[in-house]
Amino acid sequence: MEKVIAAGISSIVSRAAVTEEAIHLARKNKITVYGFVRNGNLYSDSMFKNRFL
Repeated sequence: MEKVIAAGISSIVSRAAVTEEAIHLARKNKITVYGFVRNGNLYSDSMFKNRFL
């Protein structure tokens, strides 16, 4: 996640679960995280903040 922050990337995608540390760092740095992205499934922390993707 440190490289993502340093590069100024605004969102990241993972096929697997996202760690709590990654979510914490993403929130702190205003990065959108997408997890479990595979076979039409999608989870994003921002979905629980009344934001639609």
